[in-house]
Amino acid sequence: MTLSVRDGSQRYIGLSVVQIPDKGPAEPVYMLVVDLEHGQDHIRHRIKGRAEKRRMRRIRKRRAGRLRRIRRLLLEHGVPEDQAAQVVAVCRRRGWPEDAGEVDAAEHNSEGLIRVPRERVLAYLRQRIP
Repeated sequence: MTLSVRDGSQRYIGLSVVQIPDKGPAEPVYMLVVDLEHGQDHIRHRIKGRAEKRRMRRIRKRRAGRLRRIRRLLLEHGVPEDQAAQVVAVCRRRGWPEDAGEVDAAEHNSEGLIRVPRERVLAYLRQRIP
């Protein structure tokens, strides 16, 4: 790890802690950019995207791990490979198919997700998977 100070102009100063691995590019661990005229908050929006990208990457990895775990557990319990793949395909899908029935407006939550009773999901899977 090393501390890097960058003075790109007379207005901005950047400080970063950089991890330098044996192989591959150096990765910033912590970065702070300061606008000498207006303070740190003035340019916070320029570096905000890193945290959002990191959160989305973690969500994707977590979701993929859950899908792998569902598939593994189904196979361990003796479910045939093709049926396990169909269950994982239903789990991978975002939202609920239109032909599964109508959903009341009260079932929608503030994030736009649809709450579906467990019995309805199991009935749908039984229809789709012989």
